[in-house]
Amino acid sequence: MIIKISGNEIKAKQIDLISESRFSEILQFLVDKKGQATLRDLKRAFPNEDITDEYIDSLVLNHLITRHHGRYAAFGEVITKEYQLNLKENCETFLDSHLVEIKKDFEEIKTEKDSFKVIHYLGNFEEINDVVYYEETENSVQWLSLPIKLSKVLGKKSEFISLGSYYPHYNHHITDFFNYLKREQVNVPIDFINLRNILGDINPSYFINYSERKLRRLSRGKQIPVEKADIFMEALLSMGYISVNNEFYEFNMLDVNLADECVELNNLLESLMTYNEELITEKKESHYLIRAILLNWLLENNIISLPKTLQAWG
Repeated sequence: MIIKISGNEIKAKQIDLISESRFSEILQFLVDKKGQATLRDLKRAFPNEDITDEYIDSLVLNHLITRHHGRYAAFGEVITKEYQLNLKENCETFLDSHLVEIKKDFEEIKTEKDSFKVIHYLGNFEEINDVVYYEETENSVQWLSLPIKLSKVLGKKSEFISLGSYYPHYNHHITDFFNYLKREQVNVPIDFINLRNILGDINPSYFINYSERKLRRLSRGKQIPVEKADIFMEALLSMGYISVNNEFYEFNMLDVNLADECVELNNLLESLMTYNEELITEKKESHYLIRAILLNWLLENNIISLPKTLQAWG
């Protein structure tokens, strides 16, 4: 079972609970029981785990499981392998039948910025579900690894925009770093640990404002030497916002205008939604899934390509 969490600002306690190995086992048990498990059933099923009343209450309070008249179930939608396969086949049947037409509509998508705009458009929608449980399949692993999750950070004059994947993936950018700083420091990724060792427990506003000033200088062609010690520049380099060339830092973000309309993409997405209307009614999560399936199909058919950098500002 894979747990997908939406939202730009993750709930630290929720992630801490999910990251415990016992939670995935409890979740699978509740899914198998189809909402008919009692607290006694849980304790009996996991005699070697510390399934206390307080622990179960914390799962309920953090919207990971539900409790109704003493019966427990998974909180949110469960996306079964059958549903995944049905939706994928439906979408790809439609897309394959319109391949020539779609390639013609997208023939102007040539640059890294163009591809970034397409992915940004697909990821720029309002999530309906906070937590969703996926049966682990080749499809779900692939979709959830796609960089379709938008993260935005406002500076004083600019907006930092990052493309990334949904939790359980850690995205090495500003948003996820400060989200993970709120967590208990166990079961955290090595990239986060290395960056935390550079920055420590730093104030987000101070980091963002300082970084924005440096990035604006670089974006205008100003030179900043690497030899000048600066933990902020080290951090930006680690996250890919800047690079190094001939002992000088270079701007490594895309400067994109995201206000442009993507008419062809919007029409294609609407057609896909209409074609899958029955499946959309069944699962709210399909609004995300159709976007992920479309992005994967566009990549597989070389209609767009993944940008080398997943960081931009506008």
